[in-house]
Amino acid sequence: MDIVKNKSGFTLTEILVVVAIIAVLTGITFPISLKLLNDSTNKTLKLQTEEIVSSTRLLIEENCKNSFNTSVSCPIELTPLSVNNIVKYSGNITLDTLINNKFIDPIKIRGEQCSANIKVNGNDIGVLLTCNKYSYQTDNYK
Repeated sequence: MDIVKNKSGFTLTEILVVVAIIAVLTGITFPISLKLLNDSTNKTLKLQTEEIVSSTRLLIEENCKNSFNTSVSCPIELTPLSVNNIVKYSGNITLDTLINNKFIDPIKIRGEQCSANIKVNGNDIGVLLTCNKYSYQTDNYK
């Protein structure tokens, strides 16, 4: 008489092999995923700083262009300087100034609100953008 075994399910060895394979794959992919996430965050910060620089130039162009030789004052805290009869501005602007004047939307990276310090010196606009533990600084931020 033949005894027929009803084999259903997996053996402990088979389950352990599958768990080990999953652990190895996770160990390989996790650092790669983390690096990609950090790279994308850095690229986002760089793009946001470029947007801040453009918005700052636009703010100066629209609000301060004619304020040096007329009675109109520049509504932001910049000091006009005349260099060879060309008006240039110097000073600091906050990100809130750009947001309040509707030149840029509030910046959030990974759900965290960001802040920026913007330094204007003639044609140079330097930006230090800080978002929680991430920050990005333009080369001309001094």
